[in-house]
Amino acid sequence: MPTPLVSCILTVHDDARINLARKAINNFIRQHYAPYQLIVVNSCSQSVLTNDSMAEDIVLKSGCTSVECYAEPGLNASQMKNLGLTMAAGDWVMCIDDDDYFHPSRLLYQMAHRVDNAPCMLKYQ
Repeated sequence: MPTPLVSCILTVHDDARINLARKAINNFIRQHYAPYQLIVVNSCSQSVLTNDSMAEDIVLKSGCTSVECYAEPGLNASQMKNLGLTMAAGDWVMCIDDDDYFHPSRLLYQMAHRVDNAPCMLKYQ
């Protein structure tokens, strides 16, 4: 049985928080679990994934595929997450926020501790 793909959706709607989002992405792309993908739903005036610290080759080396889609300004967080869901290819989908820290073993732990194919929720991060 193949390893399930995990899709992660990150919504970004505030230009002042783009650096926070980039930190969250840099933590997320260092997962020990593979395969996984990152979907960034962005309604800001600038790209989150295209700068020196978010170079595409760094993301690909990590085993993560990534895509950034643009949402029209004014959408709320739920609408942006729903847009991300339409793009998710994963067997499992999760959402992260721009201020989240993602331990490198988090996905590996959560996927390894599923019981009867039910998700494993973490009490502490």
